[in-house]
Amino acid sequence: MTDVPPESFARVQAAMAAFRVQDTPAIAAARAYGVDIGLLKESMLRTPFERVRRNDEILATLAQMRRKR
Repeated sequence: MTDVPPESFARVQAAMAAFRVQDTPAIAAARAYGVDIGLLKESMLRTPFERVRRNDEILATLAQMRRKR
């Protein structure tokens, strides 16, 4: 797991406080289905580049785990 600098948490917390998901019927249905809306909100605070980079890191970790089996 990579270390996350404390200022990143502060940035995310500030953005989360300012970002409110309107509870639309689709959001309510997703929540009822079991979707973690908080995790979705957190992901949407990242730039597209950050989301792709994170996805690439996860895929690389999974590939490494598969090779070690």
